[in-house]
Amino acid sequence: VFLYYKKLIALRKSSALFRLPTKGEVESCHRFYGQSDGNLLMYSLIRDDECYLIALNPYHSEKSFEIPWDLWNSGRFFVRLDGDGKRDTTPLGDRAFKVSPISMLVLKRMKNR
Repeated sequence: VFLYYKKLIALRKSSALFRLPTKGEVESCHRFYGQSDGNLLMYSLIRDDECYLIALNPYHSEKSFEIPWDLWNSGRFFVRLDGDGKRDTTPLGDRAFKVSPISMLVLKRMKNR
């Protein structure tokens, strides 16, 4: 658990999107995505070329999510931080992904080259 929180803190320090100082900046960079189950939460943080998609699963079982079409069409995503604190820079091959029980998953859009 300690290592996971350490990685969360490192992620927060790695991007200004996780440290937006004003309400206006938060409102302009956040976008929430509705899920069929009201207890599942997914939102994006976007500014300039930087984009994160965060999915939270409060259940005791694995849950499925899909990257919204507008984000999927804007570039490829990889796992920036999973529920175990791991990173996988292999691009996702599909819009659908799963989030482990009582966990969150942070995806990051790859930079366009």
